[in-house]
Amino acid sequence: APEAKAAPEAKAAPEAKAAPEAKAAPEAKAAPEAKAAPEAKK
Repeated sequence: APEAKAAPEAKAAPEAKAAPEAKAAPEAKAAPEAKAAPEAKK
């Protein structure tokens, strides 16, 4: 997902890259509220 690499918050949250559910959920990358929600990064 190139958009995940482009998102500055994605770069700031290494756990977002490590979480398998984040990689599995394409809507998490597309939904701006998912990027804003700290629980989405956990």
